[in-house]
Amino acid sequence: MDCWIDTHCHLDAPEFAADAPAVRARAAAAGVAHCVIPAVAVAHFDAVRALAHSYGDSYALGIHPLCVAQSREQDLQELDRALGAHRDDPRLVAVGEIGLDFFVPALCQSPLRERQEYFYAEQLKLARKHALPVILHVRRSADRLLHGLPLSRATDVFSFGMMTWQVLHPHVQNPFGVLPNVIMRKLGKGERPAFTRADA
Repeated sequence: MDCWIDTHCHLDAPEFAADAPAVRARAAAAGVAHCVIPAVAVAHFDAVRALAHSYGDSYALGIHPLCVAQSREQDLQELDRALGAHRDDPRLVAVGEIGLDFFVPALCQSPLRERQEYFYAEQLKLARKHALPVILHVRRSADRLLHGLPLSRATDVFSFGMMTWQVLHPHVQNPFGVLPNVIMRKLGKGERPAFTRADA
C-alpha cells in the first residue's frame, strides 16, 4: 500500500481549530502517514510544535512572506532562539514556511518587496546555522527565490508550496539544473520534485 507524506500542512490554521483531530484522522485514512506542519509567524511556533507531538507528525518554524508586514526584526531573533531551543527535538525538521510572494500586488511594491527579500535571506542564514532544510513558499517568484539559495550556501530544500508537484523517486531528473536536491533527511527520504511553472 502506498503511503504519503504531506510536507506542507497548515493544521494550525483557524479553519481547522474545531476539528483538527478529525481532519488528521481522515488524512491518515486516505494514506497520509505523516504531516509536516510549518509555522507562518512567531505566534504559531508553540501551536505547530504541540500539534506535531500530539499526532506523531513533524513541524517547521519560520516566518511566512505573507506575515512579514506584521513581523518585527526581533522575530528573527526569536526564530533563532526557538531553533536552538528545540534543536534536539526529532520532530523539528525544517525552517519554514519561508519564501517570496510576488502574486499579491501590495507585496510586489516597496517597501514590502524588500522586506520580504530581507526576511527570506535572513531565514536562509538561520537554516544554514541550524543545519536544517527549508520549506519554501513560491508564488510568481521562482527565479528570484532560487537565486538566493546558492548565495546562502543552503543545499537542502524540503518542499515547495504554491506549485503543482509530485514526490518522485530519486532517479527522476531534476527539472531545474541548479535546484538543490530535495532531502527529507530526518524523515529518511531522498526524493525530488516535478512541478509545473503555471504560477511560479
